[in-house]
Amino acid sequence: MPARCVEDDVAPVCREGGIGLWAWSPLAQGVLTGKYLPGQPAPAGSRALDEGRGAELIQRWMSDEILHTVQELNVASSELGMPLAHLALAWLLGRPGVSGVVVGGSRPEQIIDNINAAGRILPTDVGERLNGILTAGGRQPHN
Repeated sequence: MPARCVEDDVAPVCREGGIGLWAWSPLAQGVLTGKYLPGQPAPAGSRALDEGRGAELIQRWMSDEILHTVQELNVASSELGMPLAHLALAWLLGRPGVSGVVVGGSRPEQIIDNINAAGRILPTDVGERLNGILTAGGRQPHN
């Protein structure tokens, strides 16, 4: 996914200084829920179609290249028996130096679901697999 540059530029400095990072929009405006599909219109009622809820912000994540990569991540999350949003949040919360994530939702059940993801612990090989998917999707992995 785009915006992983913080892993190269900011995270090492924060770790060295004992400063925790909080990740904003860890689900990429809802793209990492898997509901947006490559080559398909955005679902009715979704944030991508609602100017009042930040449709312009989500457009940077809506390329077919990114959406194909998200679908590959979705396959990995299914094989692990968890929703894609849980995989994304658990992976991020398990990163060195990440103290927390700033999540949101348009409905209370989305907030509850995000909170439930916080306690998930991923197997150690999952990070390597996710980086492989991101590399194949044209994104460079970062450790």
